Amino acid sequence: MDNTWDLLLALAFLALGVAFRMGKCTDWVLGKDEAVRAKYNEETSMRFFSILMFVLSACNWISVLGSSLNNTIVVMVGIGLNLIVLVVGMTYFLKSKKFRK
Repeated sequence: MDNTWDLLLALAFLALGVAFRMGKCTDWVLGKDEAVRAKYNEETSMRFFSILMFVLSACNWISVLGSSLNNTIVVMVGIGLNLIVLVVGMTYFLKSKKFRK
């Protein structure tokens, strides 16, 4: 099995996690509209998205490991974890009052 895409995604999520942790890319998360940005706590939001990217990177590393071991089940578990983390994380961000001012 070819694990190139899984590896690239894992590294990309890791890089995004570091960028979000450093406070970069706030326009990607909160947008450029000042009315929308005023509603959200920027530091808490960026910390949450940083953690979310690190978890997504870990899920992709599971897929990379499964692909290296030629184990389709482990690859599917990694993909399933990616979907679950993404849906639960975004739902939590949008529904939680923790990130709003």
